[in-house]
Amino acid sequence: MIVFFSGTGNTEWVAQQLSTFVCDDHLVQLPHNSIDIDFKNIDTLGICFPVHSWGIPSLVRDFIQSLPKDHFIPYIYMVCTCGDDIGFTMQEFVSLLKKQNQQASLFYSIQMPNSYVNLPGFDVDSVELQQKKVNTAEKQIKALSKIVLERGSAVNVVKGSMPWIKSKVIRPLFNRYLVDDSYFHVEASCVSCGLCAQLCPVHNIVMDGKPVWSNSGVCLTCMACYHCCPQHAIRFGKYTDTKGQYLFKKLKR
Repeated sequence: MIVFFSGTGNTEWVAQQLSTFVCDDHLVQLPHNSIDIDFKNIDTLGICFPVHSWGIPSLVRDFIQSLPKDHFIPYIYMVCTCGDDIGFTMQEFVSLLKKQNQQASLFYSIQMPNSYVNLPGFDVDSVELQQKKVNTAEKQIKALSKIVLERGSAVNVVKGSMPWIKSKVIRPLFNRYLVDDSYFHVEASCVSCGLCAQLCPVHNIVMDGKPVWSNSGVCLTCMACYHCCPQHAIRFGKYTDTKGQYLFKKLKR
């Protein structure tokens, strides 16, 4: 089984490609009720997710914390996508599994096109860089799939510079102040198409003429709503006014 969470499509594509290479392994998209999963019949579990501020998105953390403590899953592996590097994401993954009496054998990070645009200095990649990253990712996924099929062990992650600062200092501040849907608003150019509500992976948007974010604490600021808007009408504070948009492909949820 491969369990994945994806906002703008990068991780969804990686999970789909990986599934094909490892003989169409069963795909489960988060959020998903883990009660419906019979872990006792799973001997291989891949967990794929995008890195959010050098760490694991809360939705994925919740899934890991739902793994059974009384049944050891023989082979678990982590695949995370990132724009550049992952900080101490692997260490966080190991720690979460340990609390569930589980352990992983394989850790991979795969660079994919940037989609975080919420702060100064952050923007989507050029089309050329997007294609370069995807081409490299295809080779990485093939190499990764061979290890999975052999149930091998490997660590192939890019921590980047100052990983402790990024994951232990910047990340908590990011989660406290910037994972907040109150920053979202729409411009007059919104045509009320409802695509943002349809594609929000945590169903945090309702249409009341215009999109309304629930402010219920479930938003992950994955930016799927911003990037999918055909009118570029969705804004996150003031910093996204001049930023680009990116989706790996047209998402269908």
